[in-house]
Amino acid sequence: KIYLSNELDWNTPIMRYTSIQSLEQILELKFFVQERNQFDKIDGHENGTYEEKGLGFPFSQIEKLNVTQRKEKEKILEQLWDEITKSYNTLTSCWTLSQKEKPAMWFGKEVLIKSTIGKFLLSLDMQNISSTICGKVRYSEKEQMKSTIEQFLFLKEGEKYKHEEELRFYIDSDLRNGIDIKGKENNKSALLPLNGYTFIDTIVFNPLLSENQVVLKNNLLANYPQITKLIKESNI
Repeated sequence: KIYLSNELDWNTPIMRYTSIQSLEQILELKFFVQERNQFDKIDGHENGTYEEKGLGFPFSQIEKLNVTQRKEKEKILEQLWDEITKSYNTLTSCWTLSQKEKPAMWFGKEVLIKSTIGKFLLSLDMQNISSTICGKVRYSEKEQMKSTIEQFLFLKEGEKYKHEEELRFYIDSDLRNGIDIKGKENNKSALLPLNGYTFIDTIVFNPLLSENQVVLKNNLLANYPQITKLIKESNI
């Protein structure tokens, strides 16, 4: 099952800033993804941590409810809470809808790959995936109360993230076969099998690669010379 928000379609162009290691994994038909709970180390809002008191879940309003209405509301809130809790363990892939390179987006990244929503989804081997949700991230200037699962998944607070123009894929899968940078198993991530890597339309390398990163790049091109035709120069 694939759920795509109405404002997007399969031909929507997307880009992803990543590492040379991740690009090599893609060429080996493996796509690295992490659980959403790994992102809250960068942004506390991901797990509902707020600086302004009173905005965290559970949220409530002063209402005069009878016993039946109160039980019904508690049931709805409990169901929402279960969905929110589950969402923290969902595998997540972050892309950008921007088609313009931005220096801030290059920070800590070595490679930029360009594709479309449809090409990427078709490249995923769905054998280990039960559903995928794709949507555009919304931004709010200030912290605000979230009352739906959609807001928890696709609302980011803070102007400092707005330049990302983020698009997210939430992938429901039990696969947890990821490895960390030290080569150890990581049960908070997965290497999703790919049908191929033809979803990549363009590859751009960071123009400010270090000497070690240039060596990794050259080794990659030596092992996969067929991708040379996909490489374009950076506009930065």
